[in-house]
Amino acid sequence: MTLHLPITADLRADERALLERIRAGDTSACALCIETHTPALYRLALRVTRDPDEAQDVLQDAFLSAFRAIDRFDGRSSLSTWLHRITYNAALMRLRKLRRQAATLSLDDEQEGDSLEEVLPSPEPEADALLQQQETAELLGDAVRQLPASLREAFVLREVESLSTAETARRLGISEGAVKVRLHRARRALREGDVLKIDVGVRFDGYHADAALTVGVGQVSANARRLIEVTQLCLSAAITAARSGNRFGDIGAAIQGVAEPAGFSVVREYTSHGVGRQLHEGFSLPNYGQPGTGMLLRPGLTLAIEPMINEGRHQTRLKKDGWTVVTIDGKLSAQFEHTVAVTDGEAEVLTAL
Repeated sequence: MTLHLPITADLRADERALLERIRAGDTSACALCIETHTPALYRLALRVTRDPDEAQDVLQDAFLSAFRAIDRFDGRSSLSTWLHRITYNAALMRLRKLRRQAATLSLDDEQEGDSLEEVLPSPEPEADALLQQQETAELLGDAVRQLPASLREAFVLREVESLSTAETARRLGISEGAVKVRLHRARRALREGDVLKIDVGVRFDGYHADAALTVGVGQVSANARRLIEVTQLCLSAAITAARSGNRFGDIGAAIQGVAEPAGFSVVREYTSHGVGRQLHEGFSLPNYGQPGTGMLLRPGLTLAIEPMINEGRHQTRLKKDGWTVVTIDGKLSAQFEHTVAVTDGEAEVLTAL
């Protein structure tokens, strides 16, 4: 049965009540959800696709997917974060579809002077960085669990989910001044301007997966943002090179080919690796190398590809605690990682959100 119940001011402010109405099939609540979240989601889709028509299509697909899956929304993140994740994935799927179509075009069909990069838009690194913050609220909460609960809640709401100070105060039931005090204390623990790397290993049914990402803490420098963006591009290039018939050196060269022209360096002491029954198994895969060298990639091979890129020199050192690794020159470092399976075609990313 389709419901058409009135929208009240309380409903606009109560996310839980709105979700209950959506789950009950109330079209008015669905319309309110679309009205509330469309501006931000459209901006996101437009940043990724760079095409207004494609962005509108992505938005429609995202809301349809969200409403179909609404019963599976568990509330561990905000509705806004969940919708952002769905929209971002929908935008990436649209881009992949367009690229597959573009790849079938003959050179004769392309306009003179056009390249695929000019004809087909690519996601902007800024959009990727933004989504990485919003998609990983739960992971970041785990990473800062050493903070007192009150500081952690304020930090995640304000810095990860990008809520305003006023909205954060409303969610926590405290004053805006109290939010600022808690943020100040949390930032002192994490240090404003740092980059935070979150590396997660999971074991399920006897198999392991390994994934990592890097986010900025508060306001970071332009070079720190660029380091994060370039490192993410390194991972994308490595995954593209992880094809049957290629070799380990092709993956390492792909990473170097992105990082070094950008003015950054590739860590040598720590590498990508095999993953399966053990978290680290079988072999090491350097994140640097020469094309056409090293172990041959075959279908069924699973790799944890994790480029570690430094702002300065590539060397690192181990601190006295026997665990913490820092750059030798004290500059920033970033890391992204996915577990991928080599197939007969494109590598399958097993840890994609």
